[in-house]
Amino acid sequence: MNDYIHNVMWYTVWDAKTGDLVASGTAAMCARRLGYSSSGSFASAVSHWLCDGRQHVKYTIQREYIPRSEVDSLPQRRKYKKQKARRCANTDELQGMMDSPIISPR
Repeated sequence: MNDYIHNVMWYTVWDAKTGDLVASGTAAMCARRLGYSSSGSFASAVSHWLCDGRQHVKYTIQREYIPRSEVDSLPQRRKYKKQKARRCANTDELQGMMDSPIISPR
């Protein structure tokens, strides 16, 4: 049984065609980077890819256990606050429209 309290699974994902590094990190980090809906779906996909033994076309994946203290020392993901929309400096009214009377069609 693996020690999940003191260790964490670390994934490294490369593009299979070019060999470029695509994503590296925990399941949540890689899932966010690759567009998976959750970290569980990414971990499940990796597990199936590694167990079937076939050569895969899209990604080359390596997973390993590292100490949790190394992951905890990484900087946290920056969360931006949603800002309220600001009022425009200029008005939406056209110049000179307020001076003329409004005529409604009958």
